[in-house]
Amino acid sequence: MRVALPLSRLTVPASLLTLNLRLADNVSYEQASLAEPLSVIIQATRRSRCPEPGSSVLVLGAGAVGLLACAMAKALGATRVVAVDIDEGKLNFAKAEGWADDTLVLPRGPRVSGKESLEAAKALVPLFEEKLGNEGFDSVFECTGVEVSAPRYLFVDTTEPH
Repeated sequence: MRVALPLSRLTVPASLLTLNLRLADNVSYEQASLAEPLSVIIQATRRSRCPEPGSSVLVLGAGAVGLLACAMAKALGATRVVAVDIDEGKLNFAKAEGWADDTLVLPRGPRVSGKESLEAAKALVPLFEEKLGNEGFDSVFECTGVEVSAPRYLFVDTTEPH
């Protein structure tokens, strides 16, 4: 069982807080800032054992993790990578870099939960089918970081469950 303590009463050994980590001289701060998001995608691809060469991949969310998921999918040999986001600029970037073959801009809407979230998900099905077809995907990476968006993608068909 975990007990939440007020931060004013939390004590941590100083040795845990004073790590002397240094970047190698040839690593910029910009490159180093991608270490954590990249580790997330490396772990996800290792655990799921996908994507495989020749597969199709749907990446939901085009933030740092989503963009790296697109790039990783391409690097692992995926032949079709589709990125989905509400920010057209991020999607244009993914396509310009060659990390996404196709993109889909979702309409911004109010944040909903529960039954309303499932209804919003069902409403997006025609948009997905119109823009992306209905042949499904071999792998789907949910990288939005927004919990209420997950039900929206329950209706995205995959060719085979993993």
